[in-house]
Amino acid sequence: MAESPAPVVRSKPILFVFLGVAACTFIFGVVALLLPVLKPRADALSVYCAASAKAPMEQIAADYSRATGVPVDLSFGGSQTLLANIEISQRGDLYLPADDSYLVLAQKKNLIRQSLEVAEQAAVIAVPKGNPKGVQSLSTLLDTQLTLAQANPETAAMGKLLRDTLAPRLWLAISNRTVVFKPNVSDAANDAKLGAVDAAIVWDSMRKQYPELEFIRAPELATVRGRVAIAVLTCSRQPQAAQKFAAYVASKEQGMKRFVEHGFTLPQDQP
Repeated sequence: MAESPAPVVRSKPILFVFLGVAACTFIFGVVALLLPVLKPRADALSVYCAASAKAPMEQIAADYSRATGVPVDLSFGGSQTLLANIEISQRGDLYLPADDSYLVLAQKKNLIRQSLEVAEQAAVIAVPKGNPKGVQSLSTLLDTQLTLAQANPETAAMGKLLRDTLAPRLWLAISNRTVVFKPNVSDAANDAKLGAVDAAIVWDSMRKQYPELEFIRAPELATVRGRVAIAVLTCSRQPQAAQKFAAYVASKEQGMKRFVEHGFTLPQDQP
């Protein structure tokens, strides 16, 4: 009877080396797949931005990222809400409210290093296209049963400026006519767009964002203007990078140009 072949004895060291290489290959493969998810965006600039500046700032951020390779993260909301978030979190790089009065507040709280003016915007009444209710002024709203939406003065620049600028009796009158105070001016515009209210008080710079609406320059709102400026935060961990972006936003050839394209006007002291 033929003898059975002797069993092949495998070298344990070679087997361990093989298993080790396989394990390392697997681990490196998993890490490579997860790296984009796990890697923190430490180089990304974090910007707190007023909701009314959403359109130009999104374009400016995209322009800047293409030109420099630096990513820009934008967080939108009411100017006061954003300021409160900055104060509580002590995180972020830049702050762009709808009116620079919030930068005065931020300065008093030692939250900003420096600021640069960017643009201006004016308060208007937004109504459905064609102005079916014939709104021409705040008096029109007060003398009828038309409904109004506006931004909350406790959270947004528009509401705060209306409350601080209008005569007390007029502010009280339009407040009584207001059926909803929204967290920011974009939410008020959306209510007018959807027909939830007959009119809303918004910024004239929002015209391109809301082609479904018509914007009425009411005489009572002539002095209600928002001065837009961008500030570098004291809590920024990359202040030099933040300053470069602020300068870009406030440049007539880059950022200001985008603001004007989206319906803002240049600051009054700019040619």
